[in-house]
Amino acid sequence: MTITGTSGSLVHSRLVTLVVKTADFSIFSGTSLVRIKAGGKASYGLTPPLLGFTGSVSLTVSGLPSNSSRKFSANPVNLTFPTTGKSTFTVSTTTNTPVSTYTLTITGSSGSMKHSVKVTLVVT
Repeated sequence: MTITGTSGSLVHSRLVTLVVKTADFSIFSGTSLVRIKAGGKASYGLTPPLLGFTGSVSLTVSGLPSNSSRKFSANPVNLTFPTTGKSTFTVSTTTNTPVSTYTLTITGSSGSMKHSVKVTLVVT
């Protein structure tokens, strides 16, 4: 679009571009790697930062080791612009959980919007 300013006989124009984005969210974990002994628990703090978004974000996780369970402190996370919601994701293992390094993918979904963050769990 062109913006034109006029003052008396002076006329100046400038071509500008306007980009309109819809409100959105993203997923952020303040902890990217946790090491635990088999039988222990690992926690990851999650914050879905707002990008002008208000709504409910449902959380899921993939990549969990066998003989483990997961829990979100809040799920779904309710976001109200301009504040943000928070949830803590906890993995509980048993002494039978295989010793290994696991990449967990935590995904937040709201309608057609979906965003993920990867975190690492090391079970020793």
